[in-house]
Order: sequence, then C-alpha cells, then structure tokens
Amino acid sequence: MNDVINYSWGSLHSDTLKIASLVNDIGFQPDIIVGVTSGGIIASVILGEKFCVFPRSIRLTSRDAMHSDVDRICLLAQHNKVLLISESDNSVYQMFKDRSFDVKNNICYTSLWYDPSKNHYIHLWANVKDSSVDGRYIKFPYS
Repeated sequence: MNDVINYSWGSLHSDTLKIASLVNDIGFQPDIIVGVTSGGIIASVILGEKFCVFPRSIRLTSRDAMHSDVDRICLLAQHNKVLLISESDNSVYQMFKDRSFDVKNNICYTSLWYDPSKNHYIHLWANVKDSSVDGRYIKFPYS
C-alpha cells in the first residue's frame, strides 16, 4: 500500500477552482481572501483572480493561539466577507471559530483537504481524507 498521496500542482489548481465554484454556489461574495500558509497562499492567489480580490496571507500554527492575526482578521470580518483558505483543515480554524462568534456569518472557512475525524469546522472543501481510516500522508507539491 502506498503511504503517500502525491498532490500535484494541477490538482491544487483544479481543486481551488472547485472551491471557487462551491463558494459561488452558496452565494458568498468575498471582500477579502486570506490564505493560511503554506498551501493556502497559492490557493488564495487563484481565488483572488476568480473573485477579483487581492489576496492576503497569514502564517498560523496551533502554537499561535493568542496570535494577533486571528484578531485582525476577525476585526476585518466585522464589515467584510472573509474567505479563509488552507491546504488542510487543521486547528488553525478552531482559533478563528473560538474568537469570531460575532462575525461567524462573515467568514467562510475552506480547505483543499478535509478530515472528518478531526472535528474541525469547515464550510467547503475539495477533497476528503479521513485519517481514522486512511493513514496516508499528503505530500503537497511545494513541500
């Protein structure tokens, strides 16, 4: 059994376009697109082109629980629709969810890969890999 999913540049591009289509389908029109490093940055540029919005980026890890960028994005979301994109659903989104209760309708959480066993809240995703069933590692093209 292959223990790695080799995720290609082409797949990243087509999956990002899939997310753009899903965002359109739910009627969410972003004013701001934020890519969470590292894979979210590439996807945010593609989404920025699709929605004619200049993308921003933030670097967050689960160790950044008190990170000021989370608060800054939540402040922006008080008056703007924010589309947040990451390469995989991770605890970064929980930081936003915990802090953004008053702007939750203005932030759309998206991910290239979604893991339902992690119990993270994601609105839209392109792929599903349940780590409780599938132990393969996703190797992104930029890693």
